[in-house]
Amino acid sequence: MAWSRYRLGLAELTLLTGSINTLAAEWEENFGAPGEGTEESSVQHPFLQAAGMFLGEFSRLPVFYLLLLRDRADPTPIPTPIPSRARSRS
Repeated sequence: MAWSRYRLGLAELTLLTGSINTLAAEWEENFGAPGEGTEESSVQHPFLQAAGMFLGEFSRLPVFYLLLLRDRADPTPIPTPIPSRARSRS
């Protein structure tokens, strides 16, 4: 199966969003909150971080099912015509 521009774009978008997700998770771990007195303590929030990441990944599921329903509604593939080089030279 050939890599079309669409598939390359999806791969790049997945790489970009995964990188942003990783950097955001690392950035969240560096937060501090004022504690008792003047001390600043680190914030431990693995549940919030995991829930945010889960919801972000889970949000892809409805899109997948919508595309699946669309493909099942019209199961016949539409072939894309390949331009012939012989015609373009004449």
